[in-house]
Amino acid sequence: MKIDYEAVCIVLGLGLLFGVLGLIGSLSFEHFLMRGGFGAFLGFAALPYFDSEKWPARPVTCALIAGAAAVALTASREQSVMTIIISGGIGFAFGFLSPYFAKHL
Repeated sequence: MKIDYEAVCIVLGLGLLFGVLGLIGSLSFEHFLMRGGFGAFLGFAALPYFDSEKWPARPVTCALIAGAAAVALTASREQSVMTIIISGGIGFAFGFLSPYFAKHL
């Protein structure tokens, strides 16, 4: 498996940028991780707009990542099972659409 270092730099760079900017509001490691994870996800979803021939859009992969992140975030807040399921579904839907609206961000 060949590693594409340009993609890794884009995803990790955006994750680090969002994480560091998240520290401006509050100096907590939890906020750094949440905002850094969002930045990395946004970088992954926006990869096709950097070079569409090299990186095709992956809406299903984005949906799975966003759904899992929503479930993990909701479960960390100790919510009910129904709330966790609903947030996972909403995260899945937003993740599926993320490659299409990432070009506007």
